[in-house]
Parts: sequence; structure tokens; C-alpha cells
Amino acid sequence: GAAAERLTGQRMDALFAEHVATPLELRESRFCPPACWRGRCAATEQGNRYERDLVGDAGATFPWREGVMVGEVHDGNAHHALGGVAAHAGLFSTAEEVARVAEAWLKAVGWLAAPYRLEAVRDQRGRANGPPRGLGWVLHHPEAFFAALGPRSFGHTGFTGTSVAVDPDRELVVILLTNRVHPQVREGITEFRRTFHERVAQWI
Repeated sequence: GAAAERLTGQRMDALFAEHVATPLELRESRFCPPACWRGRCAATEQGNRYERDLVGDAGATFPWREGVMVGEVHDGNAHHALGGVAAHAGLFSTAEEVARVAEAWLKAVGWLAAPYRLEAVRDQRGRANGPPRGLGWVLHHPEAFFAALGPRSFGHTGFTGTSVAVDPDRELVVILLTNRVHPQVREGITEFRRTFHERVAQWI
């Protein structure tokens, strides 16, 4: 994200609007949603307690948010350092519009046409350890949350409980918008995602 901003001279929200939202006709996807959207936004954590606990005593005097967050980015780095606009956090959307973005990857339309899409879903690890990763995507492997999908599938997760998976062989996109951070962060999302995708694979 930072590289794209340096290259273009535009902030991530402007890049998203120009290259994703406008071509795909997205009307309910944006960074920093207006106040009139907040009644439709899922509440997240109360006061970034998870991040506060990670920092410990070193963050005792930091101006943490105290209330329940609604309609503002949950990630503290994106909120405090980047004004709610980051490549890794802060984008609000609906299941239908997330699916529309995923379908663009599935169909390789517009700027996602080959070779760009192919490069994005190619293993980019080099000699690094860990699961196979493309550009922004986790690629299929036995421990992936979407392991039940096809061998060419790829996916991405969000800390608050969201995920998207794309299976080119089945021409399938799977969107999961859950909330594991309200009013506090809860464990178990990894197992839930895996079970959810196993059930989807059985239904198709």
C-alpha cells in the first residue's frame, strides 16, 4: 500500500475509489464511512483493549480510545497513525460488494487481467518460510482456512473476523463477515473459518 501511494502520489482511499470502487460500481465500500452509515456498521472492540494489553506498561500514557468503536477502523495503527486509511485495515463494505470485488479476481477483468492476476496468486515467498503467499493473498495449503476448496484457491482474512476465499476451479467466491472483537477479542475464529468453508465445499 505504501509503495502504491509513493508511486502514484495518491492516498489509499483515492486509489481504491478510482481503481476499484468506480469500475466495479461499488456504492457501499469506502474508508472512513460518514456518520449516516454508522447504524449499519458492526460495532467492534471497546477501547482497543487487545492492543493495550500487548503494549503493556509502555503504553500507559497513550491516548487510547475508550468507547465501543462503531464506523471507525478497529486497528489502532491505522486509526492513530494513518487517519483510518491503510492498505491493511479500515475499508468498510457489505457482503455483496466484497463478493463483487472477489468476482473481479475470479473473472480477471480490467486491471486484474493476466499477467497481473497470475502474478498476484503466484507464490512470492522465495526462500522465506511459512505458508505460500501471493501478493496480498494466502495461497492454498493444507492448513489454510479454505483448505476444503480447490488447489488453486486463494484467500485473505481480517482480524475482526472477516474473510474472503476465491476458488477459480469451481468459479466460487466465499465471503464471511463475522465479528469476533465485540465487545472484546475472542479466540476460536480459526477453527470456525475452517469449519465454515468445509460446509460450503460440501454444499457446492
